[in-house]
Formats: sequence, C-alpha cells, structure tokens
Amino acid sequence: MTKRRITAPKLLHLALPAVTMLSLCIAAPITSATATAGCPRDHFCAWAASGETGTRHSFLRYHDDLGEKGMPYGAYSVRNNTVAYWSVYPGTYCSGNPKLVAPGKAIEVDGYFSVAAEGYIGQCQAPN
Repeated sequence: MTKRRITAPKLLHLALPAVTMLSLCIAAPITSATATAGCPRDHFCAWAASGETGTRHSFLRYHDDLGEKGMPYGAYSVRNNTVAYWSVYPGTYCSGNPKLVAPGKAIEVDGYFSVAAEGYIGQCQAPN
C-alpha cells in the first residue's frame, strides 16, 4: 500500500466546494427568519399601520379588542405565527364579517378592531 501525499493546494481544491455549500446552507434560513422577525414565534401580531409597521401588539391565545390595547384606529396589518387559525373583525368584540388568517400567513386589513383565536371566537363579547 502506497501513501499518497496531499498538498495544501490540492486540499484547498477539495475543501472549497464543501465550504461553499456550507455557506449557502447557513445563509438560506436568514431570509425566512427576517420576514417574521417583527412577530415572535407562537404569537399572533397586529400592527397599527400597513406593512407590519407602527405600534405592534402580540397575542398568544384567546381574544382581544385592539382599542383597549392602545390601537384606537384598529389594526392595518396582521401576522399569524401560531399553529391555529385566527380571525380579525372590523368591529369591536368580534362583530362584523371576519377575515380568517391561516397559520404562518400575514394579511393587510383596513382598521380591524378585534382578534380571536380558533376556539375562543364564541367568547369574544362586550363586558357587562
């Protein structure tokens, strides 16, 4: 059995494709993480302006009226980073025709005032 000697230039030639592939794999997730950086994982987020800008509120579950959370003009952009479906309503306390937001999706809305997670929609009502 003869030993082969690998020189530095040959080693670099062999290693370069692997390093290039590794850098591509590391760089790929950064773009997908950036898209949802403004909304934490497992949260439903609502913004006071379009394009996920302005004041943001995030929710883990349940339902809420956005006017009571410091968004007197409602939400104009929402993102669902949960595994459940959420609904957004144009009126307070889940009134009006809702828009459904699927898990992992973001939509633009026009001043919607209340949000409810799947399973809590029937409990969203004005306090007595």
